[in-house]
Amino acid sequence: MPSDQELIRRIRTGDSDAVAELYRRYAPVLWRYVYARVGRDVHAGQDVLSETFLAAIRSLRSGTTTETVAGWLTGIARNKSADWYRQREKTTASNAEPATGAASAAGGVVADVLDALPDDQRLVLEWKYLDRCTVGEIAQRLGRTEKAVEALLYRARQAFRAHYETTLE
Repeated sequence: MPSDQELIRRIRTGDSDAVAELYRRYAPVLWRYVYARVGRDVHAGQDVLSETFLAAIRSLRSGTTTETVAGWLTGIARNKSADWYRQREKTTASNAEPATGAASAAGGVVADVLDALPDDQRLVLEWKYLDRCTVGEIAQRLGRTEKAVEALLYRARQAFRAHYETTLE
C-alpha cells in the first residue's frame, strides 16, 4: 500500500489510480465526519464529500503541500461543511429535523463525541474501530511508528471516554 505522500506525488502527475486510492482510503472517515456535520442529511453529506475531494485534488494539482493528509482533508471537509450551512441559511430558515429513535440518538452521541476530539485522535479511532485497520496500517497511513500510533490510540481512547462521560452527565 503506497504512503499518503506517494499518493500525493502520483496525483500531481495526473495518476487517476492514485486519486481512486486516496478516495478509497479517506472517503469512509470523511463521510462519517461530514454526515455528522450536516445534520445527518445523506444528500448534503454526499455533496459535501464530493466537494471536499474535488477541492483537494484541485489544490494538490496546483502545488499545495501537506504533511498530514488526514488532517488536511478534514480541514477541507470542515470548510465545505461550513459552506453548505451558509448556503442552506440563504435558501431556508428552517432547521434540519433531528434524528429519531434510540439507536439514532446513541449513534448521534458517539458521532458528537468523535467530532469533539482533535482530528488526529478522531481519525485513529475511526480507522481502528470503524474501518478495522491494524496499528501497522494506521502507522503507514500517518507516516508514524507503530509505537507512536499505539500511544495516540491510548490518548484518543482516554479523550473519548472523558468526552462521552461528560455527555452523559
